[in-house]
Amino acid sequence: MRVQVLCALSVACTVEWVGTHLMGWWDYRLGNLPGWVPPGHASIALVCIVLARTPAPRWLHHTAYAGVAAWTLWGLTLAERPDYSGVFGLLIIAVVRYHPVMRPRIPWIIAVTVPTEFAGTYFAAYSYRPHDVTGLLLLANPPSGLPGGYVLVDFTALLMAAVVHRTWQRRRHSKSATP
Repeated sequence: MRVQVLCALSVACTVEWVGTHLMGWWDYRLGNLPGWVPPGHASIALVCIVLARTPAPRWLHHTAYAGVAAWTLWGLTLAERPDYSGVFGLLIIAVVRYHPVMRPRIPWIIAVTVPTEFAGTYFAAYSYRPHDVTGLLLLANPPSGLPGGYVLVDFTALLMAAVVHRTWQRRRHSKSATP
C-alpha cells in the first residue's frame, strides 16, 4: 500500500507539472504549484485504496458511472464552456474497470475526487483554462474528464507499484542469498 501511494504521488506530481506547464490545462491562483498539492494527491490515493477494501454498495457503482456519464453529456451539449475531456475520461474508465483491482476502486475514486475538484474550483484554488495549448481539447471548469484522469493516475500507480515492489524484492533476496 505504501509503494502504491508513493507511486501515485510521483505520477500525480508529474501530471501536475505536465498539465500546468506543457499542456496548459489549468492554473493555480498564485501561479505556482502549492505545497498542499502533493500531500493532497497522496491523501486521495490512500483514501481510495483503503475505501476499496470495503466493497462499494451497488448504488455507489451505479451513481458514480451514471454521474460521470451525465457530466460528460452535459459538457458536450449544455455547458457554458464546451468540454470534450469527458469522452476521454469515460473511455479510460470503460477500459480500466475490467482490471480486477481497479473494479472496486473506481466508484470510490469518483466519489472522492469529484467533490474535491468542485471545491477546488469553487474556492478558486485553481481554475481550468477553456482549452489546452493546441486549442483542440475544450475544457469546462472543472472538466468532466477529471474522474477518468484520476482513474488513469491510480491505474498507472498500481502497475508501477507492482514493478517497484518486485524489483525491491529481487534485490533484497539477491543480497541475502550472497554469502
